[in-house]
Amino acid sequence: MYNTRIEFKAGKTIEEGTGDKKEKIGLEIRLNCVKNKKGKPYRRTEVDFYLNGYLDNTKSLFYAGIRYDIIVRSGNTYEFDKHKAVGQEKFMEAMKDKDWDKVEEELWQRIK
Repeated sequence: MYNTRIEFKAGKTIEEGTGDKKEKIGLEIRLNCVKNKKGKPYRRTEVDFYLNGYLDNTKSLFYAGIRYDIIVRSGNTYEFDKHKAVGQEKFMEAMKDKDWDKVEEELWQRIK
């Protein structure tokens, strides 16, 4: 039997639109591993969960990329491959799906 306990906490709401047409389309979910007998405990991540059932993994890839030096952080500036932007949200918007695939590939190579 494996003893692992993960806490799920709702974070910010993800909204679309402005003013009266603002609509809640998802939640930011914070995952915190508080107990893990088979691995390292006290790891954290955030995942964007959309109410249509879609999980957006880009935020997790972003934090893992920083942790494993795939995405270079210098102050408030982030850089990967040919993309460079000031601020986390602007950097994440500049990245395309194929760029996130590259981050994921490099991440798996470094973890192995």
